[in-house]
Parts: sequence; structure tokens; C-alpha cells
Amino acid sequence: MKVLTSLLVIFICMTSFAQAPEQFIETYHFPPNYDSQSYGVANTSYGYMLAGMSVDSVGVWGYTVLGVDSIGSQLWYKRYPMANNQNMCIGWFTHDFLKKMDGSYYSIFYTHDIGTENYTSYLLKLNEQGDTLWTKHLLGDAQDSTLETRSVSKTKDGGFLISGITGPFMGDAKCFLLKTDSLGNTQWKQKYNFTSQNVVENVYAAIEDSITSKIVMVGYRNTNHKSFVCILDSTGTILQQKFFNSSDGGLLFNVKQLPDGNFIAVGSEYTGNTVGSFDMQKPMTIKFDINGNLIWKNVTGYESIGNCFYSALIEDNSILSVGFMDSLYPQNMGINTMLCIEKTSFSGNVIFRRIINIFDSNSNGNYQTLIKSDFGGYATVAYNSIAQAPNPYILVKLDEWACLSEGCQTAGIDDVENDFMVHIFPNPAYENLMVSLPENTLSTACILFDNLGKEIARYTISGGDNNLNIKSLQSGMYSIQVHSKMFKFIKN
Repeated sequence: MKVLTSLLVIFICMTSFAQAPEQFIETYHFPPNYDSQSYGVANTSYGYMLAGMSVDSVGVWGYTVLGVDSIGSQLWYKRYPMANNQNMCIGWFTHDFLKKMDGSYYSIFYTHDIGTENYTSYLLKLNEQGDTLWTKHLLGDAQDSTLETRSVSKTKDGGFLISGITGPFMGDAKCFLLKTDSLGNTQWKQKYNFTSQNVVENVYAAIEDSITSKIVMVGYRNTNHKSFVCILDSTGTILQQKFFNSSDGGLLFNVKQLPDGNFIAVGSEYTGNTVGSFDMQKPMTIKFDINGNLIWKNVTGYESIGNCFYSALIEDNSILSVGFMDSLYPQNMGINTMLCIEKTSFSGNVIFRRIINIFDSNSNGNYQTLIKSDFGGYATVAYNSIAQAPNPYILVKLDEWACLSEGCQTAGIDDVENDFMVHIFPNPAYENLMVSLPENTLSTACILFDNLGKEIARYTISGGDNNLNIKSLQSGMYSIQVHSKMFKFIKN
């Protein structure tokens, strides 16, 4: 009988796998049908687990997990109420919100303690059915009572690195990095008062180097939005700090390690242009080594007020960066943040960039994670932060080309960066260099580098022929970057 039952389970799983659609969008509501927001997704043997938060009958936000099968049908949901006088806070600050590690599932989030007004955090371990195996309440200290988590990652000894910000309530914030054992018990905590060092104020992700056990931490400074990479030793002591964005500023939200031992960090870079009071930006991906040496940097796509990568998925020979692009601000038409997925080779060549409209209306769609689905293709979750309640959990299943519709590999709104034609002439040049773009190209940055790779000039160009005056340059070899494309030319 047990053998028959096992065979039946295997048959059902195989049937589900075979019938799993390549692409779909599914939405999910929870009683009493109030607002909810989905932040993370992970693979399971039966399909997917989604995690985020939802509102209960008394109006309190609580941590909520959802199980669905491979075709997106809801199987179960579980809402975990907070402790007395606690309200779960918005989770888009926490990237890779639900992580599957060593067969179990982990989430971190922080809560607002009503009454004391402090913010404290939680680390949860769950099984495949969404049951909590253990919960750790992470607290600040007497000096810095607020503790807001931003990321969690696994260490080689089975423990965890947890990063975020801390400080007194309504006081100056500091960065923190916390190391736990495999059961979530704190082993050490470091705090960084970067403000006094004139460096940064927010840390968003930290991971351990698989070879040296050094720690790589990324984030940005609140003032002027200057992105940073910090290299630390295994106890959290800072060894060096690196800054890779342009003089206009930038943000970094996530970091992952590549199979070759180097690192990828994703975020955005500001272009120096504005729309009203808003700074324009483009998605940014950087590759660097454990010593903080930059290997390459890609600043891609069109500039907009909301155009940023929040996470990255590392595959055998490529990187998929995920985030959102606001498609309407450049046209002064309001807001419409669309799912953006960019595939890049380890050498920095952009393979494709998908722009997918999930909500089909003016929205503030948020997308902060991407997983490779066990049922083929990829999966991500979304929510619309400006939609009228009840806002559902949203699961988006994409095919192996990161497409939501048939034929998107060659047509439609999906943007293939390698088809973006750029021409520079004459070469060699003396007084003027012409940069020619497709006629419908929006304003974009054009960056000039010397033969050592140092940025020496930045221009704003658009569709058609753009004349750059280079008469003042010394004779020699130079490089010029437009989108992800790099060209060399000789100045006579």
C-alpha cells in the first residue's frame, strides 16, 4: 500500500511537471480580502512558495506564506500574527525576501512596535508547507534600539549573515552586520557609523566569500546617493571601501558571487538629468573581485525616475538582473513601472533586456526577486503599491527566454540591447566626434574614458547625430560608452 501511494505521488508530480505552463500570471487573495503584498518566491516539490505580508481582520499586517502548484493554483496559505502591539513593516527594503537554502526556507523582516515605537526584526526558518521550524526575534541594544533588517545570506559554517540599519528611534541611523549560528543565535554584531566617516548610511546586502571567508557588503549613502562596496574580514571589520558610480551618484541593492569567485552587484546610477524634482537613473550592474577591483560596469536602458535592478540570478554562464523600469516618466505621462529583466554574460555583454507590462495600467509595480523555476523558465512575484485595496499576491511565470508572451524573443515591447545601433565617426578624429543613434532614442548618457579607463567627460545625447567637441583632448586612444556598448577611437 505504501509503495502504491508513493507511486501515485510520483505520478501526480510528473503529470504536474509535464502540464506546467511556460508562462502565466496568477493573483491570490486572503480572507478577509484586505490588502496584501508579495515580496519573495521559492521552488518547492509541489510548485512554489510565496511570502510577503497581508492585513488581518483587525487591520494588522502579518507575515504570510502561500503555497501554489506548478500551474499556479492555490493550495494553502498561512498568516502568522505578530506579537502584541506589533505591525509588520513594508518589505520591499528586503531583497530576496524568501530564500531556499539547504532544503529549508528563510525570511527576515522587521516590525513596528506600537507603544515603544521601536523597530525590531525577525529571522524565520520554515518547512515546505510554510510551518515555522524556529523564529528568532532580533533586537537592538541600549544605545541603538531600532533594528531594521535588509538581507540574509548563508555562511560556510551553516550560519547566517544579516545586514540592515540600526540606531535610536528617530535618531541617526547606522549600518549593522550580524552573524548567527545555524539556529539563528547571534554570535557577533558590528555597527558602522559611516556618517562620521563621510561614506555611507544604508547597507542592503552582505555575503561571505566562498574562498577567503571575507565579507562583501553593498549599499549607498543617503546624502548624494553614493553607492558603495565594502570588503570586510570574517569578523565584520572593514578592510576597504570602494565607490563605482559616476559623480552623479548611484545605488546598490544586492550582491551575488559568481562561479569564478568574483562578484556581481546590482542597482542604478543617476544620469545627472532631472524631471521636475526627480533625479533620472538607469539600471546598473558591476563586476568586481574580492579586493574591490572593478572588472566592468554596465549602465543600460533608458533613463527614467524609476529604473533600477534589485536582485540578480546567477546561472552557469550568465547573469539575470531583475528590477523595474518606469516607462512613462520620460514622456511626462505619470508612472508605470514595468518588470525589467536583463541577461548579461560573465564578460559583461548584454544578451537581452526584457521590458514586460504586468499590470497593463498606470502602476507602481515592484519586482525584487527572480528564481530559476524547477518547472522550466523563471518565476518572480509582484505587487502594485499604488493600487486600490485589495491588492493581491501576484506570481509571474516566464519561459526560458524570460518572456511572458509567445514570440517576444524577436518582437514586441521586449528590448534587445544588442539591436541598439550606435555609430561613431570619423575615426581617427581631430576636433569633433559624431555619435549617431536611432532617431527615436530618448536622452541617454555618453561617457568618455581615457586609455586607463578613467572617466573624463560625460555628455547627454539623443536620437540622430550628436556632435561632441573633443578638440581639447590630448592625442591618443580613448573609449566611449553608450548604453552597454563600448567603442574605441583615436584622437589626432
